[in-house]
This record gives sequence, structure tokens and C-alpha cells, in this order.
Amino acid sequence: MHNKRTYFQWLPGIACLLMATISLADSSSEHKFSEIRKAAEVAMQDANVPGLALGIIYKSEEYTTGIGVTNVDHPQSVDADTLFAIGSVTKTFTASAMMSLIEEGLLQLDTPVTDILPMFRVADMQATKQVKVVDLFQHRTGWLGDHIDDTGQGDDALDRVMWQLRYLPQITPFGEVWTYNNVNYMIAGKIMEEVTGQLVEQVIMDRIVKPLGMVNSGFDPRHLLSKKLAVGHAASTDDQVINISDVATFRSVYPAGGLRSTARDMLKYASFQLNHKHSHGEGVLKPATLALMQQPLVSAEMDDWTGISWFGEDIQGVKVIHHGGRWIGMTSKLVVVPEKDFAIVVMTNSDRGSEVYGEIITKALKDFLGLEREELKTLPFDRQSLAPFVGMFRGNLEDFRFYFDKDQLWVERLYKAMASGKSSVKYKPVPPMPVSLVGQNKVMITSGANAGVVGELIEDATGEFPYLRMMHRIYLRED
Repeated sequence: MHNKRTYFQWLPGIACLLMATISLADSSSEHKFSEIRKAAEVAMQDANVPGLALGIIYKSEEYTTGIGVTNVDHPQSVDADTLFAIGSVTKTFTASAMMSLIEEGLLQLDTPVTDILPMFRVADMQATKQVKVVDLFQHRTGWLGDHIDDTGQGDDALDRVMWQLRYLPQITPFGEVWTYNNVNYMIAGKIMEEVTGQLVEQVIMDRIVKPLGMVNSGFDPRHLLSKKLAVGHAASTDDQVINISDVATFRSVYPAGGLRSTARDMLKYASFQLNHKHSHGEGVLKPATLALMQQPLVSAEMDDWTGISWFGEDIQGVKVIHHGGRWIGMTSKLVVVPEKDFAIVVMTNSDRGSEVYGEIITKALKDFLGLEREELKTLPFDRQSLAPFVGMFRGNLEDFRFYFDKDQLWVERLYKAMASGKSSVKYKPVPPMPVSLVGQNKVMITSGANAGVVGELIEDATGEFPYLRMMHRIYLRED
């Protein structure tokens, strides 16, 4: 059920001895991969996830597999060459392409955005003047980050977004609070178009995707119709799995989350992140550039940090970089551990896929590398400490409402319709979820569809706590 590719060739005179040694090593790694696959099957069943593609690199060996089906209505088996929308994992490709332009001297990380895009403006003029290229990749600009609009399939899709941004409100002061931002990657995409004279998707394809030999990957689904394509599904908690069809990524969102790829292709990208080269031994980016992108530059949620597009954390003293992705009905995650020559990618065609990839990645890090995150411990119920969370916190795509029911704090995740033109996609609300204290001004959802998600109250300059940070985003307290 899985494919493994090795690049070693052995000299005939010592073949027997070496092959005996390799056989034992391969058997161990193959067994671990097989066990991870079994765990994935169980997790998929529990979360009603129809299809999944999995790939692992460990010490230059590659393992891939597909599980389940591409589409519950017209099923095809998922394999290592099935295309999934990788969502925001695309951001690491966009940043890598931008860094190649910087290597060529076409711009600098500290170049002000308005020097390249004179028309650029958000509602806050101070933020407009302050933002530099590097700020676009670190999620601290503070303006609304989830302005997702279908501005058409024309070559001017990003131009239209740029004119819309002058009405984009400032949610937090520039540079003060970490909150996930999709808009910044659209701005980065427009910068890339401006300095190259090419469309952003072509820049990414020419500078990253094609040199790495990712032959099945691309942006425009119309050019991918001859390939096996996974489609998105909405999986509820009552055993319903609904095909919500292939909702094409808006062209305006391409640099923030428009790439489609396969497990096999994503391992080529992961290998590049591990050794800065592609399969022919040539560098796509300089080692120093890749190292800069992967090192901590600003603090993020909890004890995590952000480099240039990558999220990072230290697990038992080992640096682990990662990025997740989500598009309508699909979720994915790529994790890379450079010093251990290890990477794992998981792609699913379900909006509950994060429940599955969380279990798989945790098991893979433990089984292959012996790495285990320190689990957050819930604290005894303390109404006084939990009381500041009670109320409504408003966001752009969803709201969170916290309330007490006897001696338990609960949270409701209230989705909003994501509209485009005449159609919209509506998520079925999940049942209220129990919440427990895990630290000062920090809580965690303890069961349900979002178990393990942490929320933290963020202080402003006045000493008040008007912000909830949850799901990577800032939500404003409603008085």
C-alpha cells in the first residue's frame, strides 16, 4: 500500500553485508510507517475523513501512501499522486520565491512596501508607511488578515485586491500582536508581479515548483483536470460526510493558499527544505537563505515562533518547523525537522482533517525521532480565573462565545458564511465544547471537534485584555 524510493547503489563486492544491514534498518522504518498508516485509518474513521495522502522522509528514504477515496459520490482510491489543495502551505512557496528575488537583488527584506507598490494603502496610514517586505511574512502587521474576495479569474485579480485594501481596518497596532494574516501574502504576490513582470503563480512555478521536479503540482485546476483530483468534504460529528465539490481557489488568493500538490511532489519540496537542493543536486536557494527562513525571528502563539513564513517550535531541544493549510473542505500540514533529516506531509479532503493529521504527526515524531511535545495540563476549575473569558469575541470568519454552565466553562465556535458572488459555503456549527484552564489567561478545549486548541487573552497597552487569540487569529471582545 505504500511506495518507497531509495537512492543508494551498492558495490557488488560488499553487497551482501551492506544489504543485510540496510534490510534491518528498512524493516524498522517500514514497520513504523505501516503502524502510522494504521493509526491514520482509525483516526480517519473516527473523524469521518474520506481520503488522505501521507508522505514521510527519514534519512533520505521516502515513504508514501494513500488511504480512502477522492470523492464520496464518485470515489477513486487516493494514492501518492492524488492532487489535494494544500491551502496555506502555499505561503512557504510564496516566501521561497520571494527570497529568490531577494537573492538576485531585485528587492530587500527591509524595502518599504510603498517603494515597490506606490498605490498600496490600508486604512491606518501609519501602518501603511511602516510596513516592509519582511513584515509580510511574520503576521504582525495588525490589519484585518482574512479579507478573502473573489476578484475574478483575470490577470488583474491582485490589482483589484490592492485597491480594496485602502478600506482594510486595523485590528491591533502595527507590530505589537501576532495574528495570522492572509492578506499579507496577496500583497507579497503583487510585489512579485511588479518586480518580475510575471503573474505570481508563474513566478512560484518557475522558481520553486518546476526546478524541484514537482510535475503534478500547479495552481489552475483547469490545467489539472486530467489528473486524479481530491475534492473537499464537510464532515459533521453525526456521521454525515457531504461532498461540497471542488471549490476552485480564487485567483486573488493564489499566493496565500492556491497551490495543489501530491504527497510525492510534496516530499520533493520537503527534501529541498532539508538540504536546499533538488534531485539533480542543484541549489534553488542558498543554504544561508534557507536557514534564515527557518530560524526564529518573532514570537508567535504560546511558545512558538515565526521565521519567514514558517512556524517553529522547540521539542526537547530540537527545532521543528511546520505550516498547515486549509481550503474549503480540505486540510493539510507539512512538518520538517532539519537536524534529524525528517519530514512528514499529511493532506486530507475534509474540514476535520486537522483532527487526523494532529494524531499522525504526533505519532510520527515519537516513533521515528523519539520527540514528544510536553502536554498542557489542565488546572482545577477556578471560576474567578476563567471569568475574564466569558462573553462574545468577534472575528471576520467566525466568532467564539464563552459561557458558564454550572461548574464548567463552554465555548461555541460560530462560523460565518464565506461568500463569493451569488454562492456561499456555510459550515455546520459544531456542538459547544468544554474548556479548562491551562495557565494564566490561557484555556484549552478539552473535547469535541477542536480538542487541544488553546485560547489566550492578550493584553493591550492600557493593561486591559480586549483580545482573544485562538486558531492563530485575534478576536475582539464585544462589550
